[in-house]
Amino acid sequence: MHKSCHVGQSRISLPDGRSEAIRIARVICILSMVSVHFWPGASRILAVDVWLPVHGFYLLAIDYMGRGSVPLLSTISGVLLTLSFFRNVSPSHLLMSKARSLLIPMIIWSAILMALYGLWGLLSGNPSRLPSDFMDWTNSLIALGAPPANAPLGFLRDLFISSVF
Repeated sequence: MHKSCHVGQSRISLPDGRSEAIRIARVICILSMVSVHFWPGASRILAVDVWLPVHGFYLLAIDYMGRGSVPLLSTISGVLLTLSFFRNVSPSHLLMSKARSLLIPMIIWSAILMALYGLWGLLSGNPSRLPSDFMDWTNSLIALGAPPANAPLGFLRDLFISSVF
């Protein structure tokens, strides 16, 4: 069932089937992208001489699903962002909504990683992974001028900035 598509009345949304397809595609893309980040040295895995089906699996998982998910997620984000501009919400509501869905997860996951770095520093006596000053801490959490502590999540800051402008 099609929800609504009233552009003249400033209300537009996707049909239910397409909305469900986007939800499923986002989950598959995010899991695929996480798999690439989870395997540090994915390119070395592809260079290893292994049984052909195993190599095929890694090729599919890393090159096609993992790296291929980035353009699809970017396209989906663009479509959803465009649709959000047609909703009857104030700019401040839109800004807060994007901050909640993009910046807050980046801050939380970076804070968790910083806590683990702190624990590592305490247990090992080597605090070298911890930020050294206020600006380093700020960048580690909210990525003002450098990547966050959890560097793969830096794209969330970029997506937030893109949605604001």
